[in-house]
Amino acid sequence: MKNLAEFKRELTVGSKWKAYNHLFKTNMGTREVGKIQSNAVAFKTDDGLSWHYFDKASLYKFNSNTVNIFWENKEIILTYVKVTK
Repeated sequence: MKNLAEFKRELTVGSKWKAYNHLFKTNMGTREVGKIQSNAVAFKTDDGLSWHYFDKASLYKFNSNTVNIFWENKEIILTYVKVTK
């Protein structure tokens, strides 16, 4: 993936992503996409759905199948890695 548009195309219902929250230093495990909207994606959790609302493209950095999301262009807050079979 090279940009936000490509990331959104990769987020298909049923695709799986490893997630890591850098703020809380929490491995969120592998999550499956449950729902997609133009402004957000929902990952399935044990408690239902966990939503990620898309921010401006400048806050996303891409490297192959990895997406890092930054807060105010300073610190990394989330990382998603697409699980490939």
